[in-house]
Amino acid sequence: MLPNYEPYHSSLNEAIYDFYQHTYEPMNLTCYIHVECNRGSTLVCLDWTEICDGHIDCLKDGIDEKNCWQFEINECEDNEYRCYNRQCVSKIFFHDDPHVYKCFDRSDRSLNQGIAKNYLQGEPTFVNEDVQCSLRNFPLIVMLTSSCALQCDTLLKKIVLLDRPNSLSETC
Repeated sequence: MLPNYEPYHSSLNEAIYDFYQHTYEPMNLTCYIHVECNRGSTLVCLDWTEICDGHIDCLKDGIDEKNCWQFEINECEDNEYRCYNRQCVSKIFFHDDPHVYKCFDRSDRSLNQGIAKNYLQGEPTFVNEDVQCSLRNFPLIVMLTSSCALQCDTLLKKIVLLDRPNSLSETC
């Protein structure tokens, strides 16, 4: 069910249209539960986009970057495009839709080909949710996640600032 559904919607089209008139605001972080990661707080978890992204997010053992070297030896077939992250994409689908990324790391599109558009739209689509952003590699941008949903980075920063470790005293 659509979270913004109202009884006055006369059709599914109207409900969907109304849904996309509201800014997409994720309220929770998405957690990749198959890797036990200590990020310094029990309130913060590992997002799938942070695995093998070149940044150690798991503080004690860096497990999110372990064994990523195996991607380096991945070879693509002649009829496949090799993404920057070594993912192989069939050339049949490559560049068939300028608004949809085929590579999870978005390397099938240049940075200036719509980065602003993708961040400004509020839709929870593959463009923002199911790809990995590389903004963490820019020197003047401080991102705590590789998620393309900017709201997730804001949410993560709020959680980190609100969390107080048990070892920290409230008195000076």
